[in-house]
Amino acid sequence: MSAHAMLSHPTNIKLATLAGVLHVASQDECSEDEAECIVATLIARSLMKGCISSQHATIVLRKEDPFRQKS
Repeated sequence: MSAHAMLSHPTNIKLATLAGVLHVASQDECSEDEAECIVATLIARSLMKGCISSQHATIVLRKEDPFRQKS
């Protein structure tokens, strides 16, 4: 399965998918909680723009205004 097919929307990444990628890359187990913590740290350090939807277990990547409010 291609990486593009694994993503329902290119700017939305499921934490389970990221945890799987981290597991393969590091050869070490990585839970969804650990993946969420890694992403939260990257966002806090301004190394990536986006937000985490814990309710949907999804990372939402955005170029601009990552924390926009719904009207």
